[in-house]
Amino acid sequence: MPQAAQMSPVPDASGQPSSVEQASRLGLEQAFALFNQMSSQLTDSYSMLEARVTELKGELAVVSAQRMQELAEKERLANRLQKPPRSVARRCDRHRRPRHRARSQPRCL
Repeated sequence: MPQAAQMSPVPDASGQPSSVEQASRLGLEQAFALFNQMSSQLTDSYSMLEARVTELKGELAVVSAQRMQELAEKERLANRLQKPPRSVARRCDRHRRPRHRARSQPRCL
């Protein structure tokens, strides 16, 4: 494939580059300046988003830890409610075992 020819400034009658070339050069400079500005803004936005993600991860970790503690507490409570206290269990066992049950003693089921 042939090499692209490089454009060299074509001077006008006064020896200066033509106004078309000056306008083209100015347009390119403005485009590059705008590109650099947008690139900088994108970098700043990305940095702010990364910081926000880090912040949200921290908040999520705190809330998650709180929820885990609540869950563990609820499980402990559920286990306590499923098992009768030892004193009640012993009392019921005593009422089931006696050979002679008095009529005044409560009956456990």
